Amino acid sequence: MWCSHQLERWRGRLARERGETPPPENQDLKLARDALEHLDEAAFADDEARSPADRGSAGRALRGLPGQRLRLSLDDSTPSRSWTRNGWTRRPSRS
Repeated sequence: MWCSHQLERWRGRLARERGETPPPENQDLKLARDALEHLDEAAFADDEARSPADRGSAGRALRGLPGQRLRLSLDDSTPSRSWTRNGWTRRPSRS
């Protein structure tokens, strides 16, 4: 995610250096990157990160995602770990 966002920024910079019009910023990519960058501000429940508040700067990117949440899972078919108040715990496979 960060690499894609950074590549997009570099592409814009290159266009400006060449005197060209930079391509428009992909807002979905920016929103997803911002949500990941500020994941430390999130409220966690089950396998999801949600905004800690209905308004304000904390969690703004998470509120912009579909369903206003980010599902945290490696794969639905393999065991993974999820975040709880007590830290990381393993959850069984969903076969």
